[in-house]
Amino acid sequence: MCDSPFRRRLIQEFDARRARNSRYSLRSFARFLGLDHATLTQILKGRRRMPKGRIHDCAKRLGMSADEASAYFAGAGEALDFIAEPLYWRIIRLCRSADFRPNAWNWN
Repeated sequence: MCDSPFRRRLIQEFDARRARNSRYSLRSFARFLGLDHATLTQILKGRRRMPKGRIHDCAKRLGMSADEASAYFAGAGEALDFIAEPLYWRIIRLCRSADFRPNAWNWN
């Protein structure tokens, strides 16, 4: 399950809008956020993470301050996200090579 503070904030916002207008739909909320309704459904159910690139945009649409949006963006960087990056695997391969010699003192 993909749980995050931003996901919980989205759920809270959607619930608040539904409390004000019982006919407010998930499709309307998705349209407001600029997301596909199926994607938003998966995010709210915890089956998919909110794309990091969309957090600032959605936060702005929700009227959040830049600082609040940045906090959510920083929180979206889960500990294991970096292993999906090709650069991470190249570094690992280089570190495991037979001729790798660590030298933390040679920073020039």
